Amino acid sequence: MASNPTNILEPADSPPPVLQPVSSPLTRAAIFLVVTINPGSDSLATVRSLCADLSALVRAVGFRGLEDALSCIMGLGSGAWDRLFGSPRPAGLHPFREIRSGQRHAVATPGDLIFHIRARRMDLCFELATQIMARLEGAVATADEVHGFRYFDERDLLGFVDGT
Repeated sequence: MASNPTNILEPADSPPPVLQPVSSPLTRAAIFLVVTINPGSDSLATVRSLCADLSALVRAVGFRGLEDALSCIMGLGSGAWDRLFGSPRPAGLHPFREIRSGQRHAVATPGDLIFHIRARRMDLCFELATQIMARLEGAVATADEVHGFRYFDERDLLGFVDGT
């Protein structure tokens, strides 16, 4: 068998990995889901299984609306990487630290995995989040969940239209 130095998660005879759509255009709906992995080897095996199957799950749910651009980006925290995969660790992977820049502030939300789910329709995002959590049932605990969507004619929830 030939070695596969570019993909340490898969055996050398596996198909190439599916790249995540990190720079896809913005969509009308999104869900950000942050979870922590529960202790135990069964939890780790469940999460590893989802890692291998996530692209197939996205395709299966996205088939309901091919034109609606369903996508999911999965991020792993540095501590989760160590427990799931060990060494070697990706270069530059470190615990997320809070970031401040002027008035902007990104807090360091604790969590092992983040799922950034987006589509043109919220129902696709919701269905994928539901499927992901069903696959991870008992293996993770939810740390944070945020739903984002466009409200009517680009209005805020009070009905105000920003003319800028």
